[in-house]
Amino acid sequence: MNSSDMSIAQQTPEAALVALRSSAQGLSAAEVRRRLKEFGFNRVEAVARESLWLTLLREFSHFFALILWLAAGLAFLAAYFAPGQGMAELGLDIVGVIVVNGCFSFWQSYRAEQALAALRQLLPQQVQVRRDGHTREVPATELVPGDLAQTAISPPSSMPSRKAVRCSRISASSSPTS
Repeated sequence: MNSSDMSIAQQTPEAALVALRSSAQGLSAAEVRRRLKEFGFNRVEAVARESLWLTLLREFSHFFALILWLAAGLAFLAAYFAPGQGMAELGLDIVGVIVVNGCFSFWQSYRAEQALAALRQLLPQQVQVRRDGHTREVPATELVPGDLAQTAISPPSSMPSRKAVRCSRISASSSPTS
């Protein structure tokens, strides 16, 4: 199998460095600038949030909810034309399902947004990288593909990562940084 056919995590340290067009000395300052232009900054972009009321309203107007609203409307219509057959109760039950489902979905979505915001706070702000043969601390947003990030933790036993690559005294982890 060709090393270009494998993911970085499956390659030897030397092959991974070649695939990333990097070296044990790290990237040069010019190459970092070029890669920043090509790939952009390493950050999680915050999306514009809509109001909570609009988010809640959307939970009651998606396709499945609209079908349930239609079913409830038909049940109420049947109760109007043929009272006493339990159609009004069925309509109320369907509306109850819509409300419970909408509230539950809204709560899940809200909690997921909160969890993502908390994870964003856990991202490192500064990272030690090897560039031009020297170790320096740079903002995490300036990491580029091919950077050799140094860790104080000894991978892989103490660091959550899919695979750690060792190259002399330099460690590179393929776990996501953002």
